[in-house]
Amino acid sequence: MRLWERLWGRKQKWYWCPYHQEILLRMSEADYKQRWCTIISTKPTHELAARLNNFREVKGKLPKVLDEIWAKRMKARKAVDKALTAYLKSPFYKMGAAKKKKAQAYYEAHKKEQAVINNMNTVMHENILTIRALYEEEQPYGDWNWDKMELDFPIA
Repeated sequence: MRLWERLWGRKQKWYWCPYHQEILLRMSEADYKQRWCTIISTKPTHELAARLNNFREVKGKLPKVLDEIWAKRMKARKAVDKALTAYLKSPFYKMGAAKKKKAQAYYEAHKKEQAVINNMNTVMHENILTIRALYEEEQPYGDWNWDKMELDFPIA
């Protein structure tokens, strides 16, 4: 069971707060998007068409209570969007983004440096011959055994 499905339960009182409901809705939307993407990428077209044709327009035929809930939901969504835009405009967010950029630059520089060092080490060591190198043949840890259709090494 997914997280958002667990959070839709009756026992969670904060589910009735429209803000939390909105968060849950977004989580479930993301989840369904993921699943629909996999369906669309794997199923043939006619089956998809059959599935999509089963949907009916619901919003107009709802009772008034549900219309109120829908209005509350839209209000909550607008509030969340407002909060998000305010956050994205805030200097704190920009500061964080700048820090991330800087950290990324440092990380890339470090990686380049490591690559140079590794290259140097290989150049230094590739001509050195040892007794161990003469007698040792490199073997992989394990592979799929295609004859027995199982792993050819035990899993501890």
